[in-house]
Amino acid sequence: MVSFRLDLRNMQKGFTLIELLIVIAVLGILATGVLIALDPIEQINRGRDSGRVSSV
Repeated sequence: MVSFRLDLRNMQKGFTLIELLIVIAVLGILATGVLIALDPIEQINRGRDSGRVSSV
């Protein structure tokens, strides 16, 4: 029982390096997917094209 209590005291709270790397990788994949889906350059070009068509 005494050794169990000592083990609980020695446990540190926090995240491991592997867990943090996995989270960063998942966020990167999600960010890439959002950028591909939104494609800001294409939307800017569409806005310019519609402005040109309306001014004709």
